Order: sequence, then C-alpha cells, then structure tokens
Amino acid sequence: MTRLLPSAAAIGASRRAVVVLMVLTVIAGTFAWHAYTGSAAAFDEKSGVSVAGINDRGQVVGTLTRRWESHGFVWTKGSLKLTGLAQVDAINDRGEILGTNSNAQNVLWENGKVKRLGLQCASALNDRGQVLGIAHPTGGGSDCLRGYQALWTDGRTQLLPFDGDVGVAMNDRGQVVGLLPDGDAGEWQGGEVTDLGPGYPIAINGRGEILGSRDGDVTVWQNGIATELGPGEPLALNERGQVIGYQMITDRITQPVL
Repeated sequence: MTRLLPSAAAIGASRRAVVVLMVLTVIAGTFAWHAYTGSAAAFDEKSGVSVAGINDRGQVVGTLTRRWESHGFVWTKGSLKLTGLAQVDAINDRGEILGTNSNAQNVLWENGKVKRLGLQCASALNDRGQVLGIAHPTGGGSDCLRGYQALWTDGRTQLLPFDGDVGVAMNDRGQVVGLLPDGDAGEWQGGEVTDLGPGYPIAINGRGEILGSRDGDVTVWQNGIATELGPGEPLALNERGQVIGYQMITDRITQPVL
C-alpha cells in the first residue's frame, strides 16, 4: 500500500536530512581542515573539505583538497587520520575504506594497509569488504564503459552477468542485482542467477528484498515474486522493507511517498 506523506512531514524529513549533512560537514570539516592546514588557503586555490560517508561506529570519511591536491581522511571521535589516498568514497562498519590512490586506481584501505582491487569505477562497498566495480579481464580497458560488472572479494574478482553500462547494487550478504543482457531484472549470488522478469532493480536490502520499477510502477521483488506498489519513481528501501520514492500528482507536481 502506498501512503502519501503529509506536506509538513515531508518538509520536516527533508530539513532533518539537510541538518544531518550540515552537522557531518561541520564536524569533519572543522577537525580535518585545522588538523591539515592550520589556516585557510589562498582565495584563488581550489581548497575545501567534503565528506563522503559515515559508518555505524561514527567514523566519518572524506577528502581534503588544498592547492589542487586531494587527500582522503578518516575522522574518529575527534581524531583525524590521513589515509594516503587521493580520494575516499565510502567506509563500512569494519572500518575498511574504499577510495582511489594517486594513480586513480580503486583501492581498499584498512589501518594503513592498501589493497589494489583491479577494478575501475568502484560503486559500492559492503560490510563484508566486497566491492562492486567495472573489470576489463582481457586488459586494454581503463574506463567505465565497454567493461564488465564485477564483484571483488578478498582478492578474487568475479564477473557478473549484468549489463556493463547499467548500475548494479548489493547488500551485506553478497547478493547483487542488476539488469540482465535480455533486459530483465536479475539477482546474482554465489554464481547463481535468478531472472526476475521485466523490470529495473535499483537496490536490495539485507533481507533480500529488491526495489525497482516495472512498466512505470514502483516494484518490490521478494523470493522471486514481484509486488507492484503503484505508479511512481523508487528511490530507496530500508532493512524493514519500507520504500520511499516520488509519485506524480499532476504533469508538473511530484509528491514524496512512503
């Protein structure tokens, strides 16, 4: 069942999200900037602090940029540590950090140790330390196009049966969803593929519930069975199976829905 959020609730939720992001930016920015530079950089330099993620332990990761040079950092309980990476993109609950080194190669950082992944355009990191990205098994490729969707696990890279030009998503159980070559939605786990039929998956939670769209309807797949929630655009789902998205009210107006 789709329930329209009251306007005040929708506005309040949006404001709370903005406040959370602002607090994270201020916390990380304050400690990171003063620890790294001690003072503001010149006006004509490309300088600043950006935050990229936070885990359930309260660790914040991001990137410092000063004089056109970038340095990834992790902030833990008021203490800042530079990672040696050029950019940081994500952190999991184990404290593993996904980012890129000075050669623009995707790497996994943990307690000062760096593992090269052999992937390009890494897009996700889960709590098992698995990374999604693009692989070029025959060599000769270095971009996000004309490659294969791949899953990296403890030094092993597995090619996935999904369209290389379309995004994929995974959960902490190592289940991956994406678009199969025939255009159907698909789920992959441990080398086995399940064709979910027509549709476009965008997310999967820890219970294995898959969110996506089919023929203009927001759709959730569970155990291979699709349930249509009504017209709209899906955005995300949580571990309780709650879904948020947008629904068209008129040709020009959209309404947040839960």
